[in-house]
Amino acid sequence: MVTADFRASWLASRRWLPKRPLAVTPAFSNLPLPSGSSRPSDGEPTIGIFGYSYESIDRSVVLDALRIIRDGGVAVRLRLLGAPGRSSESGEQWLELAGERGVSEALTFSGPLPAQALSDELAACDVLLFADSAGPSSRKGSLAAALASGRPVVAIDGHNTWDELVRADVVRVVEPSARALADGAAALIRDRAAANGQGARGRAFHEQKMGVGVTARAFLALTSEVGIRSC
Repeated sequence: MVTADFRASWLASRRWLPKRPLAVTPAFSNLPLPSGSSRPSDGEPTIGIFGYSYESIDRSVVLDALRIIRDGGVAVRLRLLGAPGRSSESGEQWLELAGERGVSEALTFSGPLPAQALSDELAACDVLLFADSAGPSSRKGSLAAALASGRPVVAIDGHNTWDELVRADVVRVVEPSARALADGAAALIRDRAAANGQGARGRAFHEQKMGVGVTARAFLALTSEVGIRSC
C-alpha cells in the first residue's frame, strides 16, 4: 500500500522488485471531526497552518503573503497550529522571519493540543494554508486534516501536486509566490460563501477519497487478493 500515484508508478517500474498486489490509499486525517461549536469568529480573520515545522514549508512565501494581505487593509492573523510551539527551534525561526517583515505581532501559536482541541482550532480558522513547496500531495496527513476540518484550503503548487484535488475544486492551488498566495487567501476571507462552499467540498472529498474507511477497504481487498493467490 502506498499513499501516492507516483510511488505506485515507481514501484511498478522497478523490474528487480517482486510483483505484489498494490493499492494507492491517500493519507487520512487522524484527528476527530470538529465539534459543533467550531467555526470562524466575526473578529479579525485567521489564517492557519498545520504542520508548520516541516523543512519543506516555504516560510518566507507565507510571511510575505501575510504582509501583503495586511498592507492591503485586512488585519489578518497567522496562527501556527499544534506542536512544537512558540519556544521550539521552528517557532523561533518563524518569529525571526516575521520580525524581519514587521508582522510578528500578527503571528500566534496554539502550541501542542489534544486531538479534539486541535481539530477545533483548524475549524475555527477562516482559511488554512498548505505551504509545502512540493505541493498538496495525497501523502500528507496535515493536508487530510485541513480538508477534514471543513475550512477552505489554499495550497502552493509543486511537483507533487495531486491532480485529483485540482479537478475536484476542493483546494485553491496557486503558483509559489507571495502575491499569488496572498490573493488566494484574501479572496476567500472576503467571500465567506465561497469559503464555506470550498470547505464543504473539501470535507466531502476527504470522506470519500481519503478517509480511514478508504484505507481499510483497500487493505481488506489486498489481503483477500493475496489469500486467493497463495491458495
